[in-house]
Amino acid sequence: MLFDQRELGHLHGDVVADVPLPHGSPLGEIEDAAASVEQRESPARGWVSVSLDTEQGMQNALALLRDNYKQASRRSVADDREDP
Repeated sequence: MLFDQRELGHLHGDVVADVPLPHGSPLGEIEDAAASVEQRESPARGWVSVSLDTEQGMQNALALLRDNYKQASRRSVADDREDP
């Protein structure tokens, strides 16, 4: 899923959503809000995998994707203001 050429996340079928963490978001805060979030194999890259096998997992994935959308849209507006 892309917004203004920024990846918000992607799905692996209907099993797992991979979502990049918003910049500056410590994983601990995300885990507190989303119990089904798991660190990916490459934690240095800042991605989490969310299991979609429960209603709570789906809600957690949507919340993370929504946060990424909000951040990307704020950046897009800021980028537009900087263009002459």
